[in-house]
Amino acid sequence: MTRNRSLKDVGSNYLSEKKDKIIEAIRVGNTNVIRQLATSKFGLMHPKLRAQAWPLLLGLRREELMVNWSYQRRAETRDKQAALDTKRSYINFPPGIFLELREELLVIINETLARNTDLVYYQGFHDFCSVFHRVLGKESAVHCVERLSSSLIRDFFASDLAPVLSLIQLLTPLLRKLDFDLYQHFQKGGHFDFAGTTISWILTWFSHDIQATSRISTLFDLFLAYPHPLVIIYACAAVLIDCRKLILQTPCEYTEIFRIVKACPEKADVEQVVSATLAYLVYYKPTKLLEDAKFNTALCSSVSSYPFTWINDRIFEQNLLAGRKVACYLPKQRSKILLQRLMITAISASTLISSIVALYYLSQGCSVRRSIIQAFLYSF
Repeated sequence: MTRNRSLKDVGSNYLSEKKDKIIEAIRVGNTNVIRQLATSKFGLMHPKLRAQAWPLLLGLRREELMVNWSYQRRAETRDKQAALDTKRSYINFPPGIFLELREELLVIINETLARNTDLVYYQGFHDFCSVFHRVLGKESAVHCVERLSSSLIRDFFASDLAPVLSLIQLLTPLLRKLDFDLYQHFQKGGHFDFAGTTISWILTWFSHDIQATSRISTLFDLFLAYPHPLVIIYACAAVLIDCRKLILQTPCEYTEIFRIVKACPEKADVEQVVSATLAYLVYYKPTKLLEDAKFNTALCSSVSSYPFTWINDRIFEQNLLAGRKVACYLPKQRSKILLQRLMITAISASTLISSIVALYYLSQGCSVRRSIIQAFLYSF
């Protein structure tokens, strides 16, 4: 687990060049390049850039964003829970601002549910919507949230949690493949139920469990750049593996493990999580995970209907994952790489010492044969 770096820690040249690339990709509407930039260091960097890029990643044209919504379609919220949840939002904003923001947030929720009358509001949807609200503003947020609600996160709105719980069950075989030591640790105290700890990670795309909007937005960059319904599961695995040292040091007692795991998103290095998630997608493809887990795709409409019709660049997966380094994000592979580097260093050091010893004996008038033998003996 490493320290989360800020934009201040990076050279100004890198930031300036990346910003120019993002602006140009947005200008020409090159979603393939935007996806690449969104999943590189610091994602799309700034709310103003995300406000232009996120709709493009969702296949929304500028003219579609210009269409006004009819806010009279629903005068009252269908689910009182939505109104209660929004009252707990924006608590860190000044009193004169948070009331207006809460009202707009409720509008986004109501309009999304009005457009899709078969959706059932779930707790956490307000957290999810609030990220789009803060980054995009009310008008664009409504369009983006509505598109996601009818496709990528549609299963979250089911009348029960069965589709989401079926996705969470994939986390166990995924961890077994990626980090067997961590998987075994969770199994020591009996089968660990990830549903209690990770369900909020999935339903809110970590926005309920991470405080800083910039860190949340970086993860949203990933989920929008690679809009596959299982990417959130791979990201959950990446968060756990990033915090593996802390977890492995925790006794295998359920309440202790639960407490530690629940705090992992706030402790994890978001940049590392994004890179690792993409590496894991290369190493253990979602189709292979579904096959190995004998997953019933009928349980999740988002899985069965992927890729969605609004994904214009159908080869984006190949482009996004090409050239990704995998081994450095797998714990066992990391150990092997480190051992190899240590061996190379040791051999290099030994060779250097032997050469110095041989030169010394040669300088003392010894024969070449005698010098080599002495150097060889000294190296051991």
